[in-house]
Amino acid sequence: MRQLIVIMLLTAAASAAPPTQIVGKLTDRAGRPLESATVTAAAATAITNANGIYRLVVPAPGNYDVTFSYADAVIVIHDPRPMVVPPKPARKHEERILPPYSDAAIEHDAWEKAWLLLDVDADGTVTRLKFLHEPGHDLKDIAQKAAFAMKFEPGRDAENRPMPVLVLWAYEWPAYWWLVQMEGVTTAFSPQAYSVPCRGSGPVHIRSVHPIYRDCSPPDRELAVTAKWIPR
Repeated sequence: MRQLIVIMLLTAAASAAPPTQIVGKLTDRAGRPLESATVTAAAATAITNANGIYRLVVPAPGNYDVTFSYADAVIVIHDPRPMVVPPKPARKHEERILPPYSDAAIEHDAWEKAWLLLDVDADGTVTRLKFLHEPGHDLKDIAQKAAFAMKFEPGRDAENRPMPVLVLWAYEWPAYWWLVQMEGVTTAFSPQAYSVPCRGSGPVHIRSVHPIYRDCSPPDRELAVTAKWIPR
């Protein structure tokens, strides 16, 4: 017997540059969620959960052919919901607040950076994450803990309804002793970091107060699709 499925398709771009997501819910004609349906777009595949919800992470915004596999169902797309208000951190100046340094980062005076893809639900809670660039010097666990502690004002659709969204987020630890010399404290990111040359960009400023290179590593967009989610 052929079954009519109604799909509530939600699409939302991340609050920063790619990657992005395709989120939706599968229900039958009576509004009952369909569990264990397979949803595919590009190289990403997801299985609907007990509430019929699926989420696909794709490398960049664009047009994708989304396929749904559930027996021999007839599929209807319903209720598009583009995000019109992006999420933002609930805590003021969150972007400048530095997580703690590890002993190894302090000892080696290392400049490190982490890129994370955060899965933020409609309540503004980070429910899971992926690393798109891992920091060294024992800072990965610190970055993970800091990310899960964050709270967001959720993204919203055109009708002002909160919605889940992916957020691309970075933590950057300037070299510890450089930051001490520049600012005197190590609890906030220094705007002076923007004048520090990137690692691999050329000669270091020898006459600088504290000659060093900055970690300007970009996120690896492919990891948005291939890396495993780390649950809360």
